[in-house]
Amino acid sequence: MFSGENDEPNYNPGGGPTGGGQKPRGIFPDDLKMPQMPSIPRDINISVSPEIKSGAKKLITIIVVIVIIAIIGIAGYSYFSAQKEVTILIKTTDGASVNAALTLRGVESQTLAVLTPTGTSSRFSAKLWAGNYLANITAAGYKTTSETITVGGDNNDTFTIVVTRDLKAELTSEIDTKEIFEGQTVLGRVKVVNTGTEFNETDISASATTPLQIILNTDKESTISRDGSAYIDFNLQIKPGTNVKTEGKASITFKIKGTSIASKIEDIRIMPSVKTQDITLTASLTNTTLVAGEEKSFAIKIQNQNKTIPLQEIKVEVVPDPDFDGNLNWFRFSSPNQNELYSTTIASIDPTKSEIVTLYVTPPVSSKKGAEFKGVLKISSLSINGEITKPISFAVGTDKKVQINLVGVDKPFTINCVQSTGICETKTLGNSEVYLENKGNIDVGPIKVQMDMSNQNVTANCPYYLLKVSTEESENDTVTLLIE
Repeated sequence: MFSGENDEPNYNPGGGPTGGGQKPRGIFPDDLKMPQMPSIPRDINISVSPEIKSGAKKLITIIVVIVIIAIIGIAGYSYFSAQKEVTILIKTTDGASVNAALTLRGVESQTLAVLTPTGTSSRFSAKLWAGNYLANITAAGYKTTSETITVGGDNNDTFTIVVTRDLKAELTSEIDTKEIFEGQTVLGRVKVVNTGTEFNETDISASATTPLQIILNTDKESTISRDGSAYIDFNLQIKPGTNVKTEGKASITFKIKGTSIASKIEDIRIMPSVKTQDITLTASLTNTTLVAGEEKSFAIKIQNQNKTIPLQEIKVEVVPDPDFDGNLNWFRFSSPNQNELYSTTIASIDPTKSEIVTLYVTPPVSSKKGAEFKGVLKISSLSINGEITKPISFAVGTDKKVQINLVGVDKPFTINCVQSTGICETKTLGNSEVYLENKGNIDVGPIKVQMDMSNQNVTANCPYYLLKVSTEESENDTVTLLIE
């Protein structure tokens, strides 16, 4: 079949020995003759029917599949039947660990698992066969909890069981406004009504979504007893440095720790604000000399240079320096706020637009030369990230004097009365025309002349009357006439 020379197959169709009857080397011993092999012609083709080929392929495929299934089955049995080291954690709804007692038994076999540690803990471990187990947890102050865990397969080796505190209470929350600007502090409060076990105020937590931050003013010494209630104030702000550029929404949530008892305020509008450097204030309010009793007007222009954010509810007010509060009545805006003549409010200023308000300054006619006012003009708004101020200084350079004389009346004069009857004689007050004369340097009016009946002093049934002459300019500029 193979030659000893080149180990290539030699075919001999004639049936004689290969290579001219020589014995092949290395295959048969010398004393043995190699049997004659029939020679196969090189040009003979051996063909196999398509049916046989197809059947062979199917058989090979089936064998491969069976082998794969067997391997998977063996591996799966080993994986699912082997014991696993599992860890069981006991936590609250807030993620805090709870010291509790745990029992764990197989759902089908009812076999009680051996746990480490054997007492109370917040973390247990055990070696468990694959299957379902019922975990039962008890802890002081918490509701008894039961939960089924599955060991084996692709399940995790660590299980967390959540327990809730055994409390009965209700939370309701309210807020002053649901619109907040950067730099603004919004106030609110939470009402707590407890119908169960007593707990502390500090058991109530607060959280806020970005970009808000909240401070809940709880008292660590205060408790809320059964059937008791409490109000807890809170402050809400946008986190400093957030730089809000567009309007958005956020929410805040109040919760009793370790429970699902909660209250939530949603859709709080986050409002962008304009930086102070984007606002221009134009007004000439310093080193100005005034005349007592005379009004002077000043235009104040506020321009919003921001291209996208409008200003809202802009308050413009005169704020006196210390010791100048008494002269605040010098000022009046063209459209003043109620009960505050020295302040006004602009509803809004659109981006790149401006508004002008007029400030009127009138020192009283009684102001003396040298009287002055010092303070600032303040611009403020929730939509402005900060305050804008401009100095104010005014002084009276010219004073005015009010002097009203009653001319044509003899003073003093006497009216005689009869004591027994109380009848008084008629008295002529003057021999000529009686009139008022303005000896001052300012126009005065209107003037009111009346008998002051409230100042009666009865002596012998004869009254003393005061004749009052007053002006609107000042109550101090009053001329009195005594009738005796």
